[in-house]
Amino acid sequence: MLTQIVTMGFIKSFLYGFFISTPVILYANDLVSGVNEISGQWRVISVRLDTLATTTTATTEDDPHYVGRKVSFDNDGIHSNIDSTATCSNAHYAEQKTLSLDKLLQQSSGKRYSEPRDPKAEDFGLTEKDVTPVLIDCGAGKFGPQSQTTGNWAALIQSNTLITNWYDNSYLIMQRIGMNEKIQPSFHCKGTLNQTERTICANNELASWDNSVNQAYKTLLMQQQKIMPDDKTTLKNIKATQMNWLKKRNQCKADTDCIEKAMKDRVDTITQQFM
Repeated sequence: MLTQIVTMGFIKSFLYGFFISTPVILYANDLVSGVNEISGQWRVISVRLDTLATTTTATTEDDPHYVGRKVSFDNDGIHSNIDSTATCSNAHYAEQKTLSLDKLLQQSSGKRYSEPRDPKAEDFGLTEKDVTPVLIDCGAGKFGPQSQTTGNWAALIQSNTLITNWYDNSYLIMQRIGMNEKIQPSFHCKGTLNQTERTICANNELASWDNSVNQAYKTLLMQQQKIMPDDKTTLKNIKATQMNWLKKRNQCKADTDCIEKAMKDRVDTITQQFM
């Protein structure tokens, strides 16, 4: 748990915008719903976008780059495999005043130039409620976006479910990782498996990346069939390319680094073809 004294007084007040603008000292072990409850390990289960915001985004709904990734909050920093740029060390956390989720999203989302101008929780498939956001500051590196309005924050939206603001007017929904977490990949882990498949079945992070590859592949197939249903040649090529990639991935055998890199690269390659 977070046991050290957490202070945000040294951070410039303009960073907080609608949040507090005066120094605050918080004892993590005295908190009930804020700093203390975001500590631990989480896994991204969904990515929500503000589809009515005016900016063009590279992030997609339930983006396979992010869904399935692990995030850990502790005194040393924020550790994750969510993004190579997310390297937050010497993290400081400050609980903010309780406010409505609608208000929090309005403070964090990009500007809209058409009605409805103010985003609401329901726009993101979320339920409106009061939340207690925790402001995140990294002594070195960064975790998420640092805007002049809110900075980077995380908040519980229900028991063991966390939301944090992310890039491209998006929000990551995370679920607390249980002690006995076991992730099932896109294929069955029983029966005759090759060495790479057995390695994936035995590793939660590899299993989650396998699901990401599968989700990206299924999305590409769906888009192709929807937009150009009569183009059978392209559809056939997409399927053949995936089969060839699987054969190449299986050459990694039990090398976990090789398998992970192959799957990360495959997600990048597929998503670049999204229509």
